[in-house]
Formats: sequence, C-alpha cells, structure tokens
Amino acid sequence: GAGFRPSLLEDLKTLITNHQARNVLLLSSPLVKPVFLQILRESSLFGGIQIRVEVPENRYFGGNICMGDLLLAQDFIEAIRDYLRKNPPPDLVVIPSSPFSLGQWRRDLEGRVFTAIERSVNLPVVLLDCEPIYD
Repeated sequence: GAGFRPSLLEDLKTLITNHQARNVLLLSSPLVKPVFLQILRESSLFGGIQIRVEVPENRYFGGNICMGDLLLAQDFIEAIRDYLRKNPPPDLVVIPSSPFSLGQWRRDLEGRVFTAIERSVNLPVVLLDCEPIYD
C-alpha cells in the first residue's frame, strides 16, 4: 500500500549486479523510504553493497508534496547534485520509474525523459520499475 512491493528487491539486486555497483544511491519518496529501509534491513540480498536512500525535494510543486510520482527529472538532478556536495559519487543511482510513466519514452510530468538525469550528473542512472500510485 505504500508504493513499494518487497519483490522489487530482487529487481533492485539485478540492476546493481548488472552495473557491478558497490555504492548505490537510491532516490525515494517520503512515503516509500521508511518501508524500503525496513524491508532492506530484513533482507540478506545486499551483503557488501552500501545503499544510501535520499528523498529529493519536490521543487516544482513545492509545499508538502510527499508522493514521488510527482517528482520531475530536475528534482532528481538537484537531489543528486546536493548529495555529491557532501558525499563521494556512487557507482549507481537508482530512481523509481513511476515519475516517468508518460509514454514509451519514460517522460516526467513536464515531458522530460529520464535519461536527462544521467546526462546532467555524469553518473549511471537506472530506473527501478514500479507502478505509479496514481494513473
């Protein structure tokens, strides 16, 4: 009900393995982060892999928006840049696919494709497939 199914951990593990990553930044929403962290603590899938979870600020809509589906590519870009100011670069950035559910090109609510994030931050960025909360 919180937008994160425990079966997504296997998909996440596959993404991390395919990129041979050891230091991962996962961007989430305030709604999903506590659920994800709880499931992660109970999992034995990620031995030797550091996963940091950060919540991007919704700069476009502002206010108290807490649903990740309303984040834009620029919100993710700014969150990654903020992270890099305080931390070494991760091997991989993982973001949920739900904010990029417009059309086959995976566009956000402004029509920007998710690949703009990778080009802007010069880090590998992948989508973790998940269903949008709204349709």
